[in-house]
Amino acid sequence: CVMPNCPTCCRPTETLEYLQVHLDLNLATYRGESIRLTPQQSEILHALYENSGVLVAREKLFGLIWKTDRPLDQDGVLKVQVCKMRKKLAKWPFNIESIWGKGYSLARRAA
Repeated sequence: CVMPNCPTCCRPTETLEYLQVHLDLNLATYRGESIRLTPQQSEILHALYENSGVLVAREKLFGLIWKTDRPLDQDGVLKVQVCKMRKKLAKWPFNIESIWGKGYSLARRAA
């Protein structure tokens, strides 16, 4: 962790070992390397991280970002944010998987 005893930092898990998400800093770190995230991307990645390997429904992500379960015309915004996050995470061994019509999942990339 870039901040010792960070209260909002997620701890590493077996599935996503060494990945940490810092909501308060809009930052993700992996093995000492950091990437900047937008506040929306931080919320999305944090939700996916906390539910690693499990489907996170789009409605849950909408609720985190826009405080509603289905904002008008925001599905495209969510898709764009996920696309941008995939590019940022490309150098790390993690992938955001789409489950069409349902939501997203964060998992370690297959070797």
